[in-house]
Amino acid sequence: IEDVHTYLQEKQVFSSAESDAVARTKTGEVCGLRKRVGKGFVTALGFAFGYTTDDHLLVYQKIIAFDHIKREAKVSDPDIQFVIRRGKKYSYMFLLNYHNARKTFTVGSRRYSLDPFSCKVIKRK
Repeated sequence: IEDVHTYLQEKQVFSSAESDAVARTKTGEVCGLRKRVGKGFVTALGFAFGYTTDDHLLVYQKIIAFDHIKREAKVSDPDIQFVIRRGKKYSYMFLLNYHNARKTFTVGSRRYSLDPFSCKVIKRK
């Protein structure tokens, strides 16, 4: 995992095989690793994110990319957060704009706008 910045300087450094490393300190020490456990994998990160969600999302995206997991929906503006919940008859997509500006974006081929600090719920069969 490259280019993940944190203001918190404290890091847990791991002794591990070079092939297990997924994150390093500025001095090159391993502070994140990925290991096979049973039929799956564990990713252990030896650092904290601080207070910005942008750092969190970047790390989550990079970890998920290891297993080639695709997003459930494509939202054109990365600042718009979304959650999908499915029921027996319907699914709901919750779109959230936590920014201090109006956002216009697409979900798939449909265009939406959200005011600052607002949300929208899309119901689908």
